[in-house]
Parts: sequence; structure tokens; C-alpha cells
Amino acid sequence: ECSLGLKHRIEREDGHVSGGGMHYLRAGLASLGLPRLGAALSTIFAVMCIGGSFGGGNMYQANQAYAQAASVFPSLANDAGAVLFGLTLAALVGAVIIGGIRRIGEVASAIVPFMCLAYILCGLLILATHAEAVPAARPIAVAAISSVLVMFILLPPIVMSLS
Repeated sequence: ECSLGLKHRIEREDGHVSGGGMHYLRAGLASLGLPRLGAALSTIFAVMCIGGSFGGGNMYQANQAYAQAASVFPSLANDAGAVLFGLTLAALVGAVIIGGIRRIGEVASAIVPFMCLAYILCGLLILATHAEAVPAARPIAVAAISSVLVMFILLPPIVMSLS
């Protein structure tokens, strides 16, 4: 998806870049002589994305965030706590989204380094607390690294060369 998105993205005169499934479906199928199919599928894709954004991923993520917060802070584990958490989350997300793509970038650039540090520290903590099991996990690690090598290093150039 990323490769197709980059290949068929649109760069506008004002410098804005637009891409995604709706663009590569339309442009890719048009280049294969199927412009009407591409237009229909890109429209269906865009409508489904809009529909999914109203409940599918976001609702599940908000629910899981609340469940985790309520398990740590029992005072949130009631209807009032759920409403308070939901309104707080909506206000924070709204403040970021209303600021536009630049604001999203600013917030992400401030949060991501801490997320990476927390991820690495938690991973090291898990390894340290389960040090006796680390040697037994070697075959799993080798298999995981091999599949990452294939999926992210070898496969993309092959896919790009086919298009």
C-alpha cells in the first residue's frame, strides 16, 4: 500500500501532497485501461474509510484506552468516569486535529521520542525479569528477524520493480 501510495500520489501546485487508496486505485487501474473501475473502487474506498472512521478503529481504540485507564485508576471505573475520560480524550484529540497537519506533526514530534524510550526501556525490563528464558527464545528471534528481513528489506524493491 505504501509503495502504491507513493507511486500514484498527487503533488499540487501549492505544495500539498495527496495520496492513498482512492488515488492509486483510480490512477493504477486507469493505467491498466480500466478507468471506470478505478473511479468506482476509489469512491467506494473513500466512502468506506469515512464510515470506518466513525466507529471501527477509533471507537475500539478509545474503548481500550479507557479500559486500561480504568484498570489503573479504579475511580474511573463507573459511568461518570467513563464520560469524563471520553470527554477528555475527545478534547485532546480535537485540539490536535483542529490545529491541522502541522499541529499533528508538532504533537507527534514531541510524543514519539518518549514513546520510543518507553518502548525500549519496557523491552529491556521484560528481558531482565525473564533473563533465564532468553536463551530458549533464540529460535523465535531468528525466525522473527528473518521474516522482517524478507518483508521490509527484500520484498518492497521486488514489488516496485513489477509495477
